[in-house]
Amino acid sequence: MQLDGKHVAFDVDVCGAVNIKKHYGDQALSVFIQAPSIEVLRERLINRQTDSMEEIEKRVAKAAWETEFAQGKFDRTIINDDLETAKCEILTVVKEFLCQEC
Repeated sequence: MQLDGKHVAFDVDVCGAVNIKKHYGDQALSVFIQAPSIEVLRERLINRQTDSMEEIEKRVAKAAWETEFAQGKFDRTIINDDLETAKCEILTVVKEFLCQEC
């Protein structure tokens, strides 16, 4: 979406993203970033050693729900299996979207 000639990026939860997409339609690009699996997400969170097991399980449960909810509601889904690859994919998707305006 463009505001006064500038583009705006949001980092929101899935409900917020769906609402933005509903409001702006094709003027907005919605991208869902997903872990390769819930098990991989749990392992990554455990390995970070920044949250308690209770907090990790809450985050994993939320991610599982978001993944189910997001199916079919986003323009693109990017699997974050490798961070560098995922970053390149995101940049490509955004550039393609912005070039549609050219």
